[in-house]
Amino acid sequence: MRRLLQTGGVLFTIRVWLTPFQALAESPEQLAAFAQAWRGAAPEFAAYKGFHLYADLVEGFLRAHGESHSVNGA
Repeated sequence: MRRLLQTGGVLFTIRVWLTPFQALAESPEQLAAFAQAWRGAAPEFAAYKGFHLYADLVEGFLRAHGESHSVNGA
């Protein structure tokens, strides 16, 4: 966080990390953590982030790499 000198306001910044799916496949712990986060996201959050646009791709990747439980538990 940084305070802006002229206004006294506070600026909060974040850093976004991008990890290729293939890197997740190389780490069982990271893959499991991603699967849990993906599948455990609140419906409102998933809708806001557009998960439905990538659900088939992500679930296919997870199944192909041993994370076999789908979003609906099947």
